[in-house]
Amino acid sequence: MSLLELSRIDKSIEIQAPPDRVWRALTDARELGHWFRVAIEGAIAPGAEVWMTSLTPSHQGMRFAVRIVEMTAARRLVWQWHPGEI
Repeated sequence: MSLLELSRIDKSIEIQAPPDRVWRALTDARELGHWFRVAIEGAIAPGAEVWMTSLTPSHQGMRFAVRIVEMTAARRLVWQWHPGEI
């Protein structure tokens, strides 16, 4: 297995909701923050870097940067982050 394969997480799930509703949940900072239990600083936009701070009790206060790599409306959202690294 290559290093690239070992350093990726690809996840697909099916959600019983219209694509535009799911897209809004993933790209609206307030909704995304609620879903993932993080506070988000910055705009979710292609090429942007946002800071997320965990609100989960076991990781509360842990901050991490997330780079928004690709956004194709209602179809694909790609981001990069390194858990535990500032």
